[in-house]
Amino acid sequence: MGGVVLKSWPVFTPFLEADKIFNLPIAKHHVLTGATLGMKNWYGILGGERNRLHQQIHQSLADLASFMLPTVTLMDCYRVLVRNGPTGGNLEDAVLKKTLVAGTDPVAIDAYVAKAYWNLDLAQLPYLQMATARGLGTVDFEKLAVKVSQLG
Repeated sequence: MGGVVLKSWPVFTPFLEADKIFNLPIAKHHVLTGATLGMKNWYGILGGERNRLHQQIHQSLADLASFMLPTVTLMDCYRVLVRNGPTGGNLEDAVLKKTLVAGTDPVAIDAYVAKAYWNLDLAQLPYLQMATARGLGTVDFEKLAVKVSQLG
């Protein structure tokens, strides 16, 4: 992979062979990162002992983002786990938002959803700072043509 933490790691082969990648994460609270969003969703393509990556989770997320640049990210914010994540404990931990956030800038998508549902900013999300520094996108989603649509 060539990252800072993820120098070499087993990856599910179809992702390496695909021409286009659509990232379909579900917005969830996460105790270590504040939220599980598009970049954290890439943990699902990895084999091996992924729990080892949690020691340097923000750096590993930036490494994954550098490795897996999606064609489009479609963030499922229909029902959002707003606390006690990633597993959730009660139905009260989930809030019905009926929203889909989509875009081609994975950094902007994560920054927007983190701000919208957890009021997290750049200082609270080091992985977004790292991804921005690598030129993977922008956290300044306000400068982009953003349109949010409610579903159903």
